[in-house]
Amino acid sequence: MGVWWVLAAAAVVSVAVRIPALGAPLEPDEAGYLMVAGQWHAGGGSLYGSYWVDRPPLLIALFGLADLLGGTVALRLLGCLAAATVVLLAALLGRAVAAKDRKDVTAVWTALAALAFVSTPFFGAREVDGELLAAPWVLAGVLAFVVGRRRLARRQGWLLVAGAGAFAAMAFLVKQSFADVFLFVGTWLVAELGLNRNWSVIGRAAGAFAIGAVSMAAVVVAYAAWRGTSPAELWNAVVVFRGEAWHVLSGPSSIRTHRLDRFPGALLVSGSLVVVVLLLGRLAARGRSRRLDPLVVAACVLVLWEAGAALAGGSYWMHYLIGLVPGLTVATAVVVRDAGPLALAGRAAISWAVVSAIAAATVLDVAPHHLTESQAAGEWLEGHQHPGDTAVVAYGRPDVLAEAGMSSPYPQLWSLPVRVLDPRLQELTSVMDGAHPPVWLLAKHDLVMAGIQPAAAQLALSEHYRVVADVCGYRVYLRDGVHRGVRDMPVVCQRSVRASP
Repeated sequence: MGVWWVLAAAAVVSVAVRIPALGAPLEPDEAGYLMVAGQWHAGGGSLYGSYWVDRPPLLIALFGLADLLGGTVALRLLGCLAAATVVLLAALLGRAVAAKDRKDVTAVWTALAALAFVSTPFFGAREVDGELLAAPWVLAGVLAFVVGRRRLARRQGWLLVAGAGAFAAMAFLVKQSFADVFLFVGTWLVAELGLNRNWSVIGRAAGAFAIGAVSMAAVVVAYAAWRGTSPAELWNAVVVFRGEAWHVLSGPSSIRTHRLDRFPGALLVSGSLVVVVLLLGRLAARGRSRRLDPLVVAACVLVLWEAGAALAGGSYWMHYLIGLVPGLTVATAVVVRDAGPLALAGRAAISWAVVSAIAAATVLDVAPHHLTESQAAGEWLEGHQHPGDTAVVAYGRPDVLAEAGMSSPYPQLWSLPVRVLDPRLQELTSVMDGAHPPVWLLAKHDLVMAGIQPAAAQLALSEHYRVVADVCGYRVYLRDGVHRGVRDMPVVCQRSVRASP
């Protein structure tokens, strides 16, 4: 009974560290996904209603649920639920992979690892994004496969393996880089095939997994089609676009390099690197004893894939590191399930990870918070708008629109799709010249941005708009012929990020 109290406490702590952020201003991705999800409808002219985003439909559906339940607070509570679920699934996974006499201790340490990694501010853990919402499905898929594979002699085993396939598809349909369960299961089966050559059993396991994955994918894609998003459009957004985006992101960028430079420190301070080293030590020990363990090999491939996916994102936002949580959790279970020096070192690493995560979260809560540029611009816009006003923010700050409670007639809410799909700003120009142009347009340094050729849009801007204010570096334009009684409002910006006017 004591073990379950510890596990329950770990789940509660994973929620508690998020409670102070329930009402915090939305991050750009959070705001953008809520905007997209809140108006997803057929016939809107873009991928998801009136907006376009390179994300799968299950993520938009989850944000739609949050929007239906109230928006910001509901979304943060959904993040709390995801974090607590990760902790509890980690405990079950620890029990599933351990010997009978070590089930409880493995469950506790695996749950504590999940608590640390899903809560640490060093991973941007409080942001409710695709990584956080996909992580529970990954761990559910890994757990279902591990348990189901050992029970294939019974019907329950086949159902669990099929369920693992369904969870694998759900993780992928939340964020397309989360092919984690597919790789974990594929690696496990290949490793097992090398051990016993049991083609029949392994083939049936692979078939059950594939049936579950295909069935779930078909359901979600059909749901998206019913909402007005066709399979062809999804393929272009989720797969084709990412290749084009990688080409755009391959160029040099001091901003992205600065973000990437923070990754090693975050991995070190969070204890993640130690867990990975210990996992490799467990793999090496198995190799020396000539006892290949499919779980150990699959865990290594899982961690490697997740690290590669975080780097392949190209923009190097800190919340990408939440994508490592499932792999690090599985790695911890592998490290601590056996007795010996590696297990002791693993416990020490997890102890440090928990302490550093909670300490950093506490410091984050007590530190003074200042009005950011986007909050200031959004509040200014909210104070000057009239009902029915629309706005465009160039480029990629939907949190400004969310703060102001406004919509945009331009379908691109993020900067990367603008650079890939509208680099000459032809679509933005047609919006400004069209029948329903935005009343407001906010931009930094006019419409200039790397990879953008703004000549046509800049001409339309000068012909139809006038500058009426500068708010924390955002130059505010108002449509000619429109009067909104622009007045000064007290604005305080975060000095560290304030841009020059």
